Amino acid sequence: MIGDVELIQIIFTLGAEAYTGSIARAVRRRVGRQVHVGWLHMRLNRLKSLGLLKQEKDRQRANGMRPKSFVRLTPKGEAIGRLGAEPGRAHASLRDAFN
Repeated sequence: MIGDVELIQIIFTLGAEAYTGSIARAVRRRVGRQVHVGWLHMRLNRLKSLGLLKQEKDRQRANGMRPKSFVRLTPKGEAIGRLGAEPGRAHASLRDAFN
């Protein structure tokens, strides 16, 4: 699939439009195959536990659909997302998040 840094960069690129559905579509475009929602939630929870992102539920939508789960990068996550053109530094920053 894709690594944590790539996933952070996708979220960074999506900005305010980053929710689980849009992230799954962006990953699918990048890897060329369907993304399992369970895999995506597992990865998002992992990044959340490292303090790199947070998830916020949208309030109930008027059309009766379930609320979207928006994903926002924390300042630490944004720093990694900005290093997209420098993969070596981005991976080093992610490694530091584990310590």
